[in-house]
Amino acid sequence: MPVEAFGIFPENYTESRSIAFNANIFEGLTIIRNGKVVTGLAVSWSNPDKYTWRFKLRGSVTFHNGNKFSAEDVKYSIEQAQANDWPLPYLSSVDKVVITDDATVELKTKEPDPVLLPKLATVFIISKQQAEKDGFKNLAGTGPYKLLKFEEKTYSLEANPNYWGGKPKIKQVIYKIISPEETAEALLSGGVDIANLTSSADNQKLSGQGFSVKSYNLPVVFFLTFDFTRDKTAYVDEPKNPFKDKGVRQALLYGINIDEFIKNAVTDGQPASQLVTSEIFGFDPKIKRPAYDLTKAKKLLTDSGYPNGFSLTVDVPASYQTDKEIVRQLERLGLKVDARILQTEEDYARTDSGDYSLMAAAWAAETLDTGEILNDLLHTKGPFNIGGYSNAELDKLTDEASVTFDSKKRLALLQKATKVAVEDLAWLPLYTTKSFAAVRSGFNWTPHNFGLIYAYEIVGQ
Repeated sequence: MPVEAFGIFPENYTESRSIAFNANIFEGLTIIRNGKVVTGLAVSWSNPDKYTWRFKLRGSVTFHNGNKFSAEDVKYSIEQAQANDWPLPYLSSVDKVVITDDATVELKTKEPDPVLLPKLATVFIISKQQAEKDGFKNLAGTGPYKLLKFEEKTYSLEANPNYWGGKPKIKQVIYKIISPEETAEALLSGGVDIANLTSSADNQKLSGQGFSVKSYNLPVVFFLTFDFTRDKTAYVDEPKNPFKDKGVRQALLYGINIDEFIKNAVTDGQPASQLVTSEIFGFDPKIKRPAYDLTKAKKLLTDSGYPNGFSLTVDVPASYQTDKEIVRQLERLGLKVDARILQTEEDYARTDSGDYSLMAAAWAAETLDTGEILNDLLHTKGPFNIGGYSNAELDKLTDEASVTFDSKKRLALLQKATKVAVEDLAWLPLYTTKSFAAVRSGFNWTPHNFGLIYAYEIVGQ
């Protein structure tokens, strides 16, 4: 892995690689296998009504310490997760957990929640008996692997021989924390067998050297986000906030040559047309990105009252390495642009509070559902709507999709809401990217979605 895990559950619960590593040890009612949500500690589920999820629990499951898994563990784990904000906001819709019999639990929701299943894959179930006796340190899970050691930059796991899904094919797994710059050498030297790669040079270096290099699409959209909140935005030298004007936002869309942008600044990028990638439920293949048109872009700026452009500061995370290209593209429009690089926690804390005018950002729908983006980032009341975007039509469609269980109807609502967001330029989509993974001969592993490495998915050839 390129970054350290924040800890063993429930010490930290916010970063996807940390969650994926912990998912070797712990499990939810649902789990992720090969990029899909499947049965976990629950063998089936149903909806007796739109406010109830009924789960039939898997029998004959034991925790790593020998405690038997029960409905009491499910109720306790979910209630502790809510009390301690472990998987926030994934359990925000859950009102209470009801045990109906030894093998059945019901989750009663405050409002209908048709996408609860993928959320529950990250709500890990712990042993009530152990936690009440010993606290939340050194918890046992039910997963395919037991934790051997958790040391700085090295985490060791051993196969759980009693795993309900069958004994894992790989007996011992070691996760090493190695920077992207050092990954290729670590693979070639024999210190690592499987790793994600970040550069085309590494791909070429490893291909044919005893590795298969596999590509996969990252479900991440990189975009520009605007300050919609303030009438006078802080980092634009104008009396009014130009980004509240749709014509200005459209000028930026038409004025960025995205093919040129990707060629100059992004390895293995593809133009983005909307809020999510094609792997995410709710993607609309009918939405196309308009062609680059600098003449039209300049006319839109003029029609909006900025014939000579304006001065602004754009915030760009250091890891994107796109600040120079963003500045170059926007200055071609006649704007005067400074880039401020986000490098420290203080930088991100400032922008997370909405203190920006124009910012480069990225987001992936970890629930594999467009509703996550619409609800959390673009709804007027969204918990991560830091730009203050508000659109009554989008809110209405999002609210309706959020309580619709029929997948066809829900897909239509998500696509309609996405079209509203795209046409109004709630975000300005820029690009998506591919990533790569190297797998040593003798092992077989296929990366999916986020490229997260779940040890149980690795097999020998």
